[in-house]
Amino acid sequence: MEGHRHRVLIVEDHDDSRNVLAALLGLYDVDVLSARDGNEALDALRAGPECCVVLLDWRMPRMDGRAFLVAQAADPALAQVPVIVVSGESLPLAATASKSVRGILSKPLDAEGLVPLLAGACIRRRRVGSVRGG
Repeated sequence: MEGHRHRVLIVEDHDDSRNVLAALLGLYDVDVLSARDGNEALDALRAGPECCVVLLDWRMPRMDGRAFLVAQAADPALAQVPVIVVSGESLPLAATASKSVRGILSKPLDAEGLVPLLAGACIRRRRVGSVRGG
């Protein structure tokens, strides 16, 4: 794992929230890609570069978190990418019943809880193996 830099796809429709989160993760040497909704997230994942984990807002226009998870699961090239769901509301775990979901975090996010969860999801994925070359 030495030399590996985590790459996270932030999927958040609010520009300010997305930018603040990207800046926060940058402080931890995390490479960040971003998308405004589930459609952009799917496009970004398909185009590369490969991401360790997706940080997914639950409520977004066009394609929300739930629809993203359904589309992700239907695409064999993306189905194994770990997802951490982020929401300003309480979500029952059943609402995110997807094999790719590794955790649910409440807004506002706490870096002390977020960074280890992101790193853990990435480590687990790298042990399972890469879905596609990166």
